[in-house]
Amino acid sequence: MKLGIVGLPNVGKSTLFNSLTKAGAESANYPFCTIDPNVGVVTVPDERIRLLGELYHTKKVTPAVIEFVDIAGLVKGASKGEGLGNQFLANIREVDAIVHVVRCFEDSNIVHVDGSINPLRDIETINLELIFSDLEVLERRLSKVSKAARMDKTCAKELALLERIKAHLEEGKLAKVFETEDAIKKGAQEIDYVVNITQLKEKNYDYVEKEMAAIVAACRRENVCSKVIFENCYLEREEKLALCAIARDVRPDFIKTSTGFGTGGAVLEDVELMKNAVGEAVKIKAAGGIRTLEDALQMIGLGVSRIGSTASVDIVEELKRKRKGI
Repeated sequence: MKLGIVGLPNVGKSTLFNSLTKAGAESANYPFCTIDPNVGVVTVPDERIRLLGELYHTKKVTPAVIEFVDIAGLVKGASKGEGLGNQFLANIREVDAIVHVVRCFEDSNIVHVDGSINPLRDIETINLELIFSDLEVLERRLSKVSKAARMDKTCAKELALLERIKAHLEEGKLAKVFETEDAIKKGAQEIDYVVNITQLKEKNYDYVEKEMAAIVAACRRENVCSKVIFENCYLEREEKLALCAIARDVRPDFIKTSTGFGTGGAVLEDVELMKNAVGEAVKIKAAGGIRTLEDALQMIGLGVSRIGSTASVDIVEELKRKRKGI
């Protein structure tokens, strides 16, 4: 996987890059210290790979790697060529995902390109420039595809998709809502959506509620089940309660404890807190770390409506044996 580290100048992109990769990229107190992107490759430690290697007597164990790219800082107007805009946008299109670094610290010795510290404004600047850039790319592609679409059914389908994306971007919407709508159009009957934990931890509750409401509304329009995943293992009690309050107002079909891929799964204490906070307004799904029938029954006893578990077959078999008295 190739991850691009992006953000305004002087927010700490190269510092983060050096911390992750130990590459020693230059980091200085002036805009555009980074011009050509720095690249570093980091192996991903995974104890499971080592154990599998021992189990199968593998001669060589090769861990997964992540390639980090430290990309030059973006400024307002980058989509029109301001700063190193064109180069920035060309580099960012080559990565698989974006790591957006936002400056929250105060330091009069480190200049800010906009003269003041305002993380929400900076996030909006980056997002809007990416949207403007995407629109420009779309316009060029639309011009090319529209001519071929008259004679080619494949191009006609692409044209319809591009027109939908263009309309979506022109409304200032980001990718999550479009992905939701597209998944539903392709036949999804349920949508699992992980809340924006960064925005939650910054106490930007309006953003969290607006995003949640947009995704839930997209599901509701098509009568599709919506599940909002808290990922409780990363949250403080106050943050869990804040999410419950938002969910109680937005009314997704379910709130869910975790993805099962984080550092922790469903915990009885969290389930009890969530149930007490939302009452009967929203159903709860417990997922992650549920291994036995006893685990599942404890969750259900606290008011959980659904259980998500990789051990579900074993749990059902255990329940059958118990009912038969075996």
